[in-house]
Amino acid sequence: MFSKRTITLITLITLSGTTALAQDWMGPREQHPKQHMGEQDSSHRGPDIEAIASELGLDPATTAKLKAIKRQARNDLMDARFAVKKAKTAMRDLLEEDTPNESQIMRQIEEIGRLEVNVHKLKVRSLLAARALLTPEQRAAFKKLRRAQKEHRRDKRKHRKMKKQF
Repeated sequence: MFSKRTITLITLITLSGTTALAQDWMGPREQHPKQHMGEQDSSHRGPDIEAIASELGLDPATTAKLKAIKRQARNDLMDARFAVKKAKTAMRDLLEEDTPNESQIMRQIEEIGRLEVNVHKLKVRSLLAARALLTPEQRAAFKKLRRAQKEHRRDKRKHRKMKKQF
């Protein structure tokens, strides 16, 4: 049998690897007070649909559809993330047993992976649904906007790392 330490290490490696599979359309978790175009303050998650719609020149009907997609994705993702959290808690309980059952632990790892893949699929589905509403020109403009946002966040991370070093 594997030792508790080995199982924990395998679990952590497996779980950390599965979280980087898809881009988070819901936006970054933390925002800078000086907001970049299309981002809201840190009390809200995800892109500011109104700002993006204005930047892309979207009509009110398309904006409303995008808001509905975002709202549905947010609700679905909350449920899916909670399921992942519950499965991870169950995994911790299994690992803390005096004599951990390897087959149960392996099944739980599979379940956590399945649930995390489901989270990523939900994100991608909402992204694809939103992109389907845009014209090719709007998609290109949106891509530029997102690239600028990523660059902005990358610069913030570099700046934070530099601050921590000194």
